[in-house]
Amino acid sequence: MSVKNQFGLTRHHQGVVMILQQLGVDWTLLGTLDSACDVLLLPPNETDRQWIDVARSIPTIDLSGLLASAQGFSTCSKSVKYLLDTPWLQTLWDVPIHPLTVRTFPKGQSLQKSIWVDVNRQTCHVGLPFWTTSQQHTSWMAMMPMGTSSSPTSIRPTERIHQTPYSLMRHVLHYVMIQACLWSGRPLLRKTYYPEGVNNIFMLRVDSDYGTPEAVQSLIDTCQTYEMPSTWFLHTEAHKGWLDLFVNPDIEVAVHGVRHQSRGSTEALLRNILQAKADIERETDLKPVGVAMPFGRYNSQIAEVYRQCNHLFDYASDFGFDSDNLPHWPNDHEPLQVPIHPICPGSFRRTKATEQDIQRFFLEKWAKAMTRGEPFIFYHHPMQGDSGVLQQLFGLVSEQKSRELVETWTVKQWAAWWTHRSRAMPHHDELEGSPWRVKWIKEDSLPRPLSGEDLSVRAYSPPKNPFRQWKAIILDELGQRTQ
Repeated sequence: MSVKNQFGLTRHHQGVVMILQQLGVDWTLLGTLDSACDVLLLPPNETDRQWIDVARSIPTIDLSGLLASAQGFSTCSKSVKYLLDTPWLQTLWDVPIHPLTVRTFPKGQSLQKSIWVDVNRQTCHVGLPFWTTSQQHTSWMAMMPMGTSSSPTSIRPTERIHQTPYSLMRHVLHYVMIQACLWSGRPLLRKTYYPEGVNNIFMLRVDSDYGTPEAVQSLIDTCQTYEMPSTWFLHTEAHKGWLDLFVNPDIEVAVHGVRHQSRGSTEALLRNILQAKADIERETDLKPVGVAMPFGRYNSQIAEVYRQCNHLFDYASDFGFDSDNLPHWPNDHEPLQVPIHPICPGSFRRTKATEQDIQRFFLEKWAKAMTRGEPFIFYHHPMQGDSGVLQQLFGLVSEQKSRELVETWTVKQWAAWWTHRSRAMPHHDELEGSPWRVKWIKEDSLPRPLSGEDLSVRAYSPPKNPFRQWKAIILDELGQRTQ
């Protein structure tokens, strides 16, 4: 039987499907044991041991633990390589990892040893705990990596973000997919993250929380100075009577709510965003397609609010759901989620960071995104001082834009592109009704080891004992609740 798809998933699993869609690979859901594919994918919910025999004949990525238990995994095997010990994957620890994520597989091993490659058996074992629906709605107060692992916690900002390390899982699965494809004799085929001809993208998201006309106009003027388009999520109650200030060809308006609140009944939360949308449309004649809950909050109640919106919005952007990652759909009933970097200049007001620390933090975040080949969405508010960040960061982006290294988009453009990209079939680069062309690339080698210079920009070493973070996390939680 001829090979039709590069990857065959043995059973549907929402988390795995989401990552396959993000990466843009050629995959299918296998119907029978003799279905053709180059690489077999056993998801976390696979329990059928009949697939073990199939896995012996083709390269396999095992997320279920079936093969590990059947093969009697030995930590001393010379054919085993721990992936989190590789320099390339060590650089992915830019997103904080929740201490409970050290729940690992096989049982009793550390997180560092939960992902490994068995070269002799051509099997990649991935033991990261994939999420359940309840975990998808769980957040925590995370302390952000900053500088080196020895940097004092007093200068590090915190924010309530998602508990599930989505981006780490995507990078790990991407790495093992390349490895498995090399064993199969075919390079990994996938869609690029950007349209053909685009190298990278920088975006500015502004939540207008309580912004005065003077503060809003000042930020708009700064954006115009650097020719920076922006997406404003509007707190409409604060701008009553002057929403027309946001009518500008370089501004995308989106919904944040009439009132800046994300707690209450489901009906009240739904009313809050629908009324804000109606206010914007009435006073500006603009049609907002984006929505973001105040405080970045996302939980099962907010998921229900989005479902009841019945596709009124093309995208949402809540860092309580995900951050520092590529867009993805939570399910078939909610809008596309567009993750941002959750820290803004105002996040440092509770820290002892200097202006130089703050500027360096955002410049390094942008450098890391550039090195990874991923976009960066800078997050800001008009009422917060920027500590020189805007001039430093926008100036750098403007200079890179002049050399065609980066483009500046609105979040609406990015969401529209990602939706178009999701529809592209293997080997097809044109989409009807789309101005963009989808580029398919072949990856026939593992990522190169980073040089010392690269590591100095990107690397973040996870703490050896993540539970030591708890003291700072708990204290910060108490601080947040008393504000």
